[in-house]
Parts: sequence; structure tokens; C-alpha cells
Amino acid sequence: MNSLAICMILCFFTINFVGPQNLDHLRDSVTAEEQRSFIKINVLLGTAPSVVSAQLATAVPDKCLAKRSVRRWYHDFNQGIRTDISDLPHTGRPREATSQENKEKVKELILEADGMRTQDLIYETGLSESSLLRVLKEIGAKKLRSRWIPHELTERQKTARQKTVFWIRL
Repeated sequence: MNSLAICMILCFFTINFVGPQNLDHLRDSVTAEEQRSFIKINVLLGTAPSVVSAQLATAVPDKCLAKRSVRRWYHDFNQGIRTDISDLPHTGRPREATSQENKEKVKELILEADGMRTQDLIYETGLSESSLLRVLKEIGAKKLRSRWIPHELTERQKTARQKTVFWIRL
């Protein structure tokens, strides 16, 4: 039985037993390592890389590996360069700017000053602009009138908004 027939049978059973309401959750749970495992098995079955890529795109359209990545992993498995599905260690220095300590420091600065400009935050934290912007994105800060504010409101801010709404309605 060829891999396309196997894939079709698996899809049929998945739809019938998993149910359409759970398919989205199932698709979202597919990891890159599981996709690499699928590629590895298809190398053993002798399926062409273009077919493997098309099957992945059909099964997990939002999270599928790029065609080039599929071809590269397929080639590496086929030539014996790789046998493991996990990524190789990355070179370079790890990111230290986005540590939990820096995130808390930036959030604290924004809260205590009722919003700060980007240049003020750079000066206070000692982070580069790109690192600071990455931290701000990760903590969910928003920019309002050229100042960074936390996405969550403090109790004082909530009370002030309620008072404003009350006076507007009068």
C-alpha cells in the first residue's frame, strides 16, 4: 500500500473517530518534531518530498513546515546525515535581555511612572532599543501618545476611568 493510501485511511479514521469539532485542536497540537517524524517515515516509505510537503500542507495548513524545510529534512534523512528528529543546537549567544528579571523591571518602571518614553526606558534599563522593544512586546505593553503603558490597568486607573464615565453620564 502506498503512503497516499495510508494517509487517506488515517484521515478517514481521524475524521470519524476524532470528530470535526476536535480537528482544530488536533491540528494546533501538531509540533515541528512530529512533522519531522512524518518526513522520516515517508523517507522510509520512499514517498517523494513534494508529496510529503503537500500532505503536511493539507493536514496542518497553518503550522506546516515550509517546502524548503521539508526538502532539507527529507534530504538529510535520506542521505543519512540525520537520524534524530530534534533540532541541532544553535550557535551564538543566548538572549539575556528578555530574562524574567528584565521583564519585571520594565513593567515596574512603566507602572510607577504612568508610562515612559522609549528613550527613558532605554536609559533606565540599559537595554538596547531592539531588546527593549522585544521585552515590551512580550509583556504586552502598548504605546499610547508616545508613552508605553501596561496592557492591564492598575486599580487607581480603573477607579479613575469609572469616575470619568460617571461624570460623563451626568
